[in-house]
Amino acid sequence: MQTMQTLGFEALNRPEPSQLFSNVDQFYEFVGQTDCVFLFECFCRNLSLQRFKERLPEDLINRDFLVFLNIHPNVLLDKKYHSGETLQLLKELGIKPQQVVFELTERSAVVDFIEFERVLSHYRSQGYRIAVDDMGSGYNSPKNTYLFKARIY
Repeated sequence: MQTMQTLGFEALNRPEPSQLFSNVDQFYEFVGQTDCVFLFECFCRNLSLQRFKERLPEDLINRDFLVFLNIHPNVLLDKKYHSGETLQLLKELGIKPQQVVFELTERSAVVDFIEFERVLSHYRSQGYRIAVDDMGSGYNSPKNTYLFKARIY
């Protein structure tokens, strides 16, 4: 804050309102009720990283800005996820894992803290950063976040 310089950017995927979904929350609630959450999140993550790189002005490309990506906690635990896919895309785009911050959304509660801790440790060991999105809302209440931090950090 003191330097007044940009630290990073948050990638938000927000579809336009339509006849089917009058707002973003309705759209994401619908996706959450399908078996396509994993595929949709992968698509959004890949698109966000590509657009982040494409849209940076040339004079800023060599700076190590952070890119914040919202991610559903269950996606990290999904068995369909192939380890290394995001890392490969980052390599192709010239983005370091240390620049990527996974913001865990409040759309669902974490149930298996031991497995979740193992998965987060795996991502941290690759250089990724982890943040809790919208602290205090949804499942990210102070109590749950305290439990989360006590177990993870």
